[in-house]
Amino acid sequence: EPTTALDVTIQRQILELLRELQDATGVAILLITHDLPLAAEFAHEVAVMYAGRLVETAPARELFRDPLHPYTKALLASAPRIDAAPARMRLPTIPGEPPHPANRPCGCAFHPRCAEAADDVRCHTEIPHSKPCDSRRTVACWRATHTATEHATV
Repeated sequence: EPTTALDVTIQRQILELLRELQDATGVAILLITHDLPLAAEFAHEVAVMYAGRLVETAPARELFRDPLHPYTKALLASAPRIDAAPARMRLPTIPGEPPHPANRPCGCAFHPRCAEAADDVRCHTEIPHSKPCDSRRTVACWRATHTATEHATV
């Protein structure tokens, strides 16, 4: 996270330097961050992880416009937005606690916190693997498979 704890002016300078280096050398940059607006602005492709596993990959614009995995949806919904409701309203939160890395639940690691997992026994028993939604997106979720299939056929 090259810009953590930096003021916005220095953050902007660091990002501009990274872009200049990328343009000059043609190398890819793997940027690991918790800063969603930074990822939305800087990245071409985004990979979302939960409990050490990839849960969704997509071009940045598509992921931020139309997230498929329940964790990605909840994460984006909990981020403050300028164009959202008045500041006095509370942001949604993700219920529960993240699992301890040494004690992950069976099945999908997000299932204890997922509103969509209650109906599907697979969420509680089987680890979902990434499945392509189309040529540029993947999602690792039993419940998102239907959505992903619909997404790919649109």
